[in-house]
Amino acid sequence: MEGYVLNIANAIKGIIAPLISLIILSATIELPLFILLGKEKAQSIKVGIWLIIAFIAIGYAMFGDFTWLSAHFNIDSIMNFINTHQMVVVLIQGLSPVITIALYYGSYRVTCHFAGRKED
Repeated sequence: MEGYVLNIANAIKGIIAPLISLIILSATIELPLFILLGKEKAQSIKVGIWLIIAFIAIGYAMFGDFTWLSAHFNIDSIMNFINTHQMVVVLIQGLSPVITIALYYGSYRVTCHFAGRKED
């Protein structure tokens, strides 16, 4: 039982950094839209983007060819890759929040620039 809890804790620890990066990346796209276009237009664009993604995913799930997934998805090969390239995996996990925050800062600067030009 103790090893099972430790495995779950390690899995959660490995997922947290990419999940936080995804949330920050989402804010990088959303906040400038809200600031520059207003609440209603930005909300419409956000819903439109999510609907397009959902329609593509549902369409592919209904009519797509999943044979490539079963042919290439082998958990043993994935675990072997992770075990042999642990430094790369740790580097990606560690740098993904830093890169995302840098993108967020760039989005902030661009938004400030356009919002300043909009007020003039």
